[in-house]
Amino acid sequence: MENIDKASATLKSPDEIGESAKEILSKRRFFISFEGALAELFCKYALARNRIINTYYPFLGALGLLLFIFADRLILPQIADEIIKIRLIGAVFIIFLVFAFAKSSSTNALRTYRSHQLGLCIGTLMIHFILLRIGVIAASQGEYHYQNGTTIAVIFLCNVLRVDFRYILPTVLIMWISHIYVTSELLNAGESQIIEQLFIYSLIAFISCLVNARMEHEVRKTFLQGIVLSAEQEQLEQAKNRLQQLSISDELTGLFNRRGFSQFFSQKWSHAIRYQTPLTMLMIDIDYFKQYNDNLGHPEGDEALRQVANILHHRARRPDDLCARWGGEEFVMLLPQTNIEAGRQLAENLRNLIWCENIFHPRGIENRLTISIGIATLTPKPDDTMTQFLEQADKALYKAKAAGRNCISANAQEDLEHAGSTKPN
Repeated sequence: MENIDKASATLKSPDEIGESAKEILSKRRFFISFEGALAELFCKYALARNRIINTYYPFLGALGLLLFIFADRLILPQIADEIIKIRLIGAVFIIFLVFAFAKSSSTNALRTYRSHQLGLCIGTLMIHFILLRIGVIAASQGEYHYQNGTTIAVIFLCNVLRVDFRYILPTVLIMWISHIYVTSELLNAGESQIIEQLFIYSLIAFISCLVNARMEHEVRKTFLQGIVLSAEQEQLEQAKNRLQQLSISDELTGLFNRRGFSQFFSQKWSHAIRYQTPLTMLMIDIDYFKQYNDNLGHPEGDEALRQVANILHHRARRPDDLCARWGGEEFVMLLPQTNIEAGRQLAENLRNLIWCENIFHPRGIENRLTISIGIATLTPKPDDTMTQFLEQADKALYKAKAAGRNCISANAQEDLEHAGSTKPN
């Protein structure tokens, strides 16, 4: 039985659980046992899997106990009333036991699982002792076959109910010892009859336990294989997500690349058309970046790109804001539900932040690395195009660079509308 303290430990990650399951399967043991997280998961799995069988089949045991009332009336009419009383007491006890253990369920899967297993064993022992008692009463009237009914209890426990072998073995040993004791000591049976009972009951008990152990092995093996399969599927899904993320991310800066930006841009564009909300685009370029690379080298240039990207990323604070590396030293920001004034303010903040970062640039303005920003704002209509919108932001950027760099330039709504929307997307 798994230790409750171990099983109450914090569950491991799916990958760790999958590795634990693989390790257990690789050992190819007949008796498979679990500890910790696996034990708790198996108990939850078994409780869900065997809920119907272990809840309703004990009622069948109680019903079977009562059905033999007809045989009692036919075979032992003179003592049938006494036997029927014993059967009724046993049936009521079993039903009570089922309800009692059903209500004993707790949030601790291990504790619930253990109580259910013990309940099934106690109920079966009750049936067994009732049948033995009836066998003793029947033997007093010369009927020695009634004690054979206890073999049904063994088969029912081992092969019908879903009880673990660790509970089965001690329960069956109690049943075997009590059966042999009653046969030899209380029934006044002959030596040949005792040997016959010993052989038959031992064989049935052994085969039933063997079948139970085999079934439990297959159940636990299937459970482990399911855990491994789930872990592998989770790993595949994670790998797929990572690959997809890599396909839309810029490796150097961690921002979206052009492909990733385009995917989300189309969604924001459709939303803006539907709800007639403004979109603002910032096209951002690092000034004199070629000279920066030529003088300081590409490693320093990569570091500068990362620094600028980090500033842009932290300024795109809203969930719908998009920030991407457009290519080379150029970046783009898309700001849904943002008007031209808010766009200008953010652009000016970005320009000042880069200036205040004071990144050394030997050929830059005042030996600092600076940026130029072009702004385009539009509330798109169905006949507008995303290509047109990008071109207007790019034109604004060109104006900013032509004005001396380290500045911003904006194309307002009326400029875009005047430009028309005849260009294909």
